[in-house]
Amino acid sequence: MPQALRAPPAVARARARDFGDPLSGALPRRAHFQEQTLHRARMPLWLLGLLPPALATASVWIALLLGLARDGLRPAEVAWSAMFAFLFALAAVGLWIAALGFASGLRGRRAPVVDNSAPGRCPARRW
Repeated sequence: MPQALRAPPAVARARARDFGDPLSGALPRRAHFQEQTLHRARMPLWLLGLLPPALATASVWIALLLGLARDGLRPAEVAWSAMFAFLFALAAVGLWIAALGFASGLRGRRAPVVDNSAPGRCPARRW
C-alpha cells in the first residue's frame, strides 16, 4: 500500500480518502469492526510452566546469598552465586519438564503408535 501513496498527488489523495481522516471525523469507506468484549487477563501457559522452576531458583539463590552474606559478600561470591543460579535454573527447567512428561505418561496421554509391521511391497535394493 505505501507504493500507492507514492503515486501522482491526485491518485494518492484519492487513496488516502479511502482510509478516512480522524481529524475531520471522516470514516473509512469500508470499515469492518468486530464486537469487542472484555476478558479477564490470563497468564500464558508457557509462563505458567516457567513459574515453578523460577520460584525454586529464586528461593535457592536467596538462601545461598543469605548464607554467604553472614561474613560479608565479596564480588567473587556474588559472581559465583549468580553462576550457580543460572545453572540451577537450567537444571530446574529440565527437572520440571521431565516431571510434567512423567505425569502425562501416568495419565495415559501417550503418542499414537504407528504400526509399521504390516506386510508390504519393499523395493528391491541394488548394492
